[in-house]
Amino acid sequence: MAPESPSLVLSAHRHDTTKRTDFYFLYNEGMITPPNEPSNLFEPAEGKPFNQKIHLQGEGRPYLMDAWSGKITPIANDVVAAIVAISPTLITPLAATPKTAVAASLPSPIDLTNSKWHLSVEDWQPANDYTATRVKATETKKETVQLDLDGLKPWPQIPALKDVSGVGTYTAIVNLPADWKPGTAALLNLGEVFDSFTLSVNGKAVPVKQISAAAEIGPLLHPGANTLMVRVVTTLNNRLSSLDPKVKRRGLIQNYGLIGPVELSPHH
Repeated sequence: MAPESPSLVLSAHRHDTTKRTDFYFLYNEGMITPPNEPSNLFEPAEGKPFNQKIHLQGEGRPYLMDAWSGKITPIANDVVAAIVAISPTLITPLAATPKTAVAASLPSPIDLTNSKWHLSVEDWQPANDYTATRVKATETKKETVQLDLDGLKPWPQIPALKDVSGVGTYTAIVNLPADWKPGTAALLNLGEVFDSFTLSVNGKAVPVKQISAAAEIGPLLHPGANTLMVRVVTTLNNRLSSLDPKVKRRGLIQNYGLIGPVELSPHH
């Protein structure tokens, strides 16, 4: 599967001979390199709208497939799609998740953005002079910065983290009422997170969608104090900007960290 002209959209095509179904994965890559950026530096993609007709080969009816939720929807009109399937047979969605009860006294949603967070940052720096070569150029020292925050904000807006790159671990306590019912469904939405991240609730790792930054955490919650922990790993851009004149001249400082808004939403 290849475009007739240069395109920002990456694609992959797979054919299931058993079910006579064609699967197409489409990804809007956006703009990877800003103008005048040094070619040896990586910059996350910058979103850019894509509007173009795409012709797909296959027999049958087209379906839009949500890889996160498992939802499958027949395509009736033009859509912005991630995964498209074309099949001569009916494709049915996954079974719905059973509904659960919600504790009556719990407000919904709970906004945790301006709550108290503890942030422990592993600050990555060169162990030797930045101009060092050979083995010395690869050696790294890591200093730990401990902060108590009265709300979330990007690292460049925190004086102690202005030029820091590395690994940040955010911890917050969520107190739930005594009538919280075990098994209550609750969606945690982390909002904006830069860059890659993991989530744990009460010491247990939780799968989290890296694109939407949302996760179902209800089964791990209990009445009383619950501990949320988000571990964020940044790029090296901001530290390099304080060390390398070529990087500094770009004037590009990235908003690292857990930024939010962070909301916990009990739901049926």
